[in-house]
Amino acid sequence: MYSSSFRLTNRDIDLAFEAGHLFLIFQPRIELATGRVLGAEAYVRWNHPDYGLMPPGLFLAFFERRGRSGDLTRFVASAAADAMAEWQARGQDWPVSINLSAGDITDAALPGVLNALFDERGLEPCRFTLEVPEGAFARHGEAAVLAIGEFRRLGFRTALDGGGAVIVPAQFVTPEHFDEIKISGSAIIQFARRLQHAGLGFIGKRVAQAAGQGLAATAVGVEDETTLLALAPLGFTAAQGAHI
Repeated sequence: MYSSSFRLTNRDIDLAFEAGHLFLIFQPRIELATGRVLGAEAYVRWNHPDYGLMPPGLFLAFFERRGRSGDLTRFVASAAADAMAEWQARGQDWPVSINLSAGDITDAALPGVLNALFDERGLEPCRFTLEVPEGAFARHGEAAVLAIGEFRRLGFRTALDGGGAVIVPAQFVTPEHFDEIKISGSAIIQFARRLQHAGLGFIGKRVAQAAGQGLAATAVGVEDETTLLALAPLGFTAAQGAHI
């Protein structure tokens, strides 16, 4: 689909924002014990006028390299807040989560921007979860802790997102810093399922950390029923993915 002539430029990014080429899709998150919908995660998509619908893996790194990931985060947060306001007007009060980049953690203005977005729309910050990548602790450890503290002070929920491969100090995997742990990637989850009698490795440790602290543990990327049915015995409390 993408030939050797495929090339993105700064102008493509500008047009993506100006001409409405970016949009969100929402993936529901369910409670494993009941099947109840707990909320949804917002994912950004880019419908490029020349290249068509592009997968995130093709453009997220491009935004970051060009120093525009912060602009993208603001767009996603604003569009997600608009959707939440529209849902509430129809009587549907679904919580929403969005992904932050490691670079967002060092953006001192972001907490204020998000707070203003929700205040303008009359939304409660506690209905919005900011997913902090585990890699942020490796790259910006102290800044990550400070940013999480500020988000929570403003009333936002926070989740630790990753595969469990990056060591996050145990003192930060607590209710003081997070409401939820998310383990991403269907291949990782299926790997954990195969090792359920062998200690589960780093994935199992992360899930055990969540259980020990009373945090929700969500499996992300569930693509089949076999994986879905295996999650609760592994300690997961919620799930999302293409199968759901």
